[in-house]
Parts: sequence; structure tokens; C-alpha cells
Amino acid sequence: MSFTNLNFEHSHLKPTEAVPGTQNVRRLWIVIGLRSSLLLVELVVGFWTHSLSLLAVAGHMLSDVFTLGAALIAASLAQLPATGRATFGYRRLEILVALMNGSILIAIAALIAWRAIERFQAPEPVSALPTLIVAALGLAINILLVSLLHEDSDRDLNLRGAFLHVVADAVSFFGVILAAIVVYWFNWFLADAVASLFVACLICLSALPLVWDSLRILMEYAPPNIDVSAVEAVLSTNACVRQVDKLHIWTITSGQVVLCAHLAVESLNAQERDSLLLQLQAQLGQAFGIGESTLQIVALNESDRASYLC
Repeated sequence: MSFTNLNFEHSHLKPTEAVPGTQNVRRLWIVIGLRSSLLLVELVVGFWTHSLSLLAVAGHMLSDVFTLGAALIAASLAQLPATGRATFGYRRLEILVALMNGSILIAIAALIAWRAIERFQAPEPVSALPTLIVAALGLAINILLVSLLHEDSDRDLNLRGAFLHVVADAVSFFGVILAAIVVYWFNWFLADAVASLFVACLICLSALPLVWDSLRILMEYAPPNIDVSAVEAVLSTNACVRQVDKLHIWTITSGQVVLCAHLAVESLNAQERDSLLLQLQAQLGQAFGIGESTLQIVALNESDRASYLC
């Protein structure tokens, strides 16, 4: 079988709206500043009161400072233009940092759970009132950060990672507050270990989806909100398209979905080919939000038709 009139056409439609990079960087700076200040208070009070649950949240927050710092660097580098061999730019760094972020969270959760089990075997007295005050302060700060990050966390994987950290900490502080109240009123020190296990489970549950989404993008899976067979059906509905081959859909980073495909079509003149491409590109953008597509048009000659019909 021979193909004639090979044409490679590239389209760059308006990408899915994403949060401006400078806005992301500013938000991450605010998050890092507030969490670093709270971390120092937690560490001092946690060691003073012997509160494992407060130290557990502090350990989580310490990992936050490092991982969010890396996320800040990635968000800054992601704004660099595509040059040289980096034909897609540096936005994929955001995914690598998100994967590192989730992996560190899982490791922190395992360490907290191990220390909590040790506390069950050998309980230690805990100063409840200072723990309660610091936990209440931490809850208030994290509620403020949740409101700051919530709006755009679903459109940027790095912001989503930061948002999950903050939500996990907010709920963790709530657990610490309950444990401190139990210790204060009932003098039951194991409540602190129970709260620590709760914090560990919460951290792990928040990290697993982040790790999976990062791996899915790095493995170049099709986005979960896009049905590949539906995309193929849309491309095939045009009367000129006889067959769709080598259809690939993947994500470069949050909000940047890319498609490439080979289309076998009836013989078309230049004007008809351009019209077909514009129509297909518009359909891909409107129906699936695919902002970048590369379509290879292969014109069939009369001798090829019988082969494609079989």
C-alpha cells in the first residue's frame, strides 16, 4: 500500500485556562511563610509538652516547607519559554515535584504511625493546655490557607499538592484539639497517640491520589476526563475521514493536554484539507478541551480504498 500527498498539520488552540504562573508563585510564597512561622511554634511547644500528635503535625509541616519550596522553584521554572531540546518548556517539572511531594507525605505518615505505636506501648504525660492553644492557632491559619488555595487547586497539580497539605493539616489540628481536650479533662494520655495515628492515616489518604495522578501523567496515560474512544468517534464522524490511526492523547502538565493522530481521508484539495482540519480542531477543543493537536493527513488513492474497506 502506498500513501500520497503526505501532509503534517499542527494546530495550537487556546489551552485550557490555567492559573497564571506569577499568581501561583505568590500564593506558594504566602503558604510557605505562614507555615514556616507556625512550624517553629509547633516544634518548641511539641517538645515542651511531649505531645506526639503536635510533633506529628510539625513533622508534616516540615516536609511541607521543603516540598513547597521545591514546588515554588518548579512553578518559577515552568514559566520559562520552550527552547532548544526542551520543546515543551519546563512545565513537566511541576509533575515531578508533585510526585516527590506525595512520596514524602507517605514516608512521613509511616514514621508518625510507628512513633504512635511506640506511645501505645509506653505512654508519656502530655501538657494539654499549651498543646490546645497551639493547635487552635494552627487550625485558624490553615483555614485561612485553605480559602486561599481552594479556588484554583483543581487546575494546577502543584497548587493541588499544597492544598492537600493544608487540608490534611487543618483536619489534623482538629484531631489534636480533641486529643488535648480529652487529656485535659480525663487525663487519658493515650488520646495523644490515637490522634497521631489519625494524623498519619489522613496524611496517607491525601498523598495517594497525588502520587497516582503524578504517575498517570508521567506514564502518559490519557486524562481520566477524556474518553479516547469518544475522541476517535468524533474524528471519524466527518465524511471525508476513512480511518483514524495512531491516536495518542496525553498530559504535559496541569491544563495542557496534547493529541496526535493519523487520519486517512479521501483525496482533497488544499482548501478542503484546511477546512477539514479547522473543523476537527474546533470539535476537539469544544468537546474535550484539547488545546494542542497534531493531525497527520494521509490521502487515499483509488487503489487503497479496497484495502481500507476490507
